[in-house]
Amino acid sequence: MFGDVNVDGEVHGSIQPFLSALGIALLLAGLLIWPLLPVGLVLVVYSLWNWISEEVNLWPERSSLTTGTYPATVIIIIAEALLFGAFFVFWFWAKWHTLYWDPVQSDFSEEVLAGRSWPLQGVDFNLGFVAFNSLLLFVSAYTANQYLKSTESSWLQATIVLGLLFLLGQGYEYYNLYIEGLDQTSSFGTAFFALTGIHGLHVLIGIVALSILFWLVRSDNLSKTSQLPESIVLYWHFVDVIWVLILLVVYLEVI
Repeated sequence: MFGDVNVDGEVHGSIQPFLSALGIALLLAGLLIWPLLPVGLVLVVYSLWNWISEEVNLWPERSSLTTGTYPATVIIIIAEALLFGAFFVFWFWAKWHTLYWDPVQSDFSEEVLAGRSWPLQGVDFNLGFVAFNSLLLFVSAYTANQYLKSTESSWLQATIVLGLLFLLGQGYEYYNLYIEGLDQTSSFGTAFFALTGIHGLHVLIGIVALSILFWLVRSDNLSKTSQLPESIVLYWHFVDVIWVLILLVVYLEVI
């Protein structure tokens, strides 16, 4: 059912893609049911690690494959754009439902109704820190482009480090917002963690892809005509563009 075809047409079966998809589903469910969150995270990390190990072992067999990677990446990005579109729709729906739904007709308690604000009362974004953290991600787009121009692996290293720092910054922001009272019990909290969390997951996937590319470059296992570098950098730019939209919609409330 799950497999990868090498240059000789031989199929290598793997259950790791299924486990990764299951882990991502549990991560998303964990935004509403917190105990599922660590289970999904462990499953994603475990499956990605095994999947990468399998790919590394099989890479010498397919090193001559140089076409098809870029078009496939474009298709993946289109699918991912639709996924993020659904999360943005959920954000706007939750915002409308919170601000304009008539609570007079509801049976909600006073405690629940008191939390019906957008953003949640008592929760303030540290826009200075958000701007600094965003700068890390935007600079990583520059370093990724520099790698394509120079093919120097040091630019890849810089991109990976900047991406990791961005994720650490996002984790720090989550921690402080949680202390201020932001969690999944409010519509705003659910929408915020869902949208920014799924973006963070895609940043992590991009870092994994960049790390694989870095290993291939340093071990001299990457064909000079391979489309893999352009494909991964294109995906990384997609992650940057989504973050710009999140900044405008979530943090600055331009829309």
